[in-house]
Amino acid sequence: MFIVGQEFYEDDDFPNTDFSIVDILGDGGQPIDVLLLKRGRKLQPDRVVPAAVKNRLELPEHLTIVPGSLDRIEASLPSHVRGISNVH
Repeated sequence: MFIVGQEFYEDDDFPNTDFSIVDILGDGGQPIDVLLLKRGRKLQPDRVVPAAVKNRLELPEHLTIVPGSLDRIEASLPSHVRGISNVH
């Protein structure tokens, strides 16, 4: 699952073994803020994608589920850069 946004950058206690994403909704029912509640313990990331690689990929929308193994996800995402093709 892709979790996207500045709220989810690595910090002192995230990524975490037990967390909740809470959307605060405005009058029209649209999210106006997001809270990240962390109750578990800090995890070490299995893999960090370098910014140069991340910036050329078309990342899925927030909370999109992408099937596949972690080591194949990067190769399965389309690229922004013309002339670069990913192996599927």
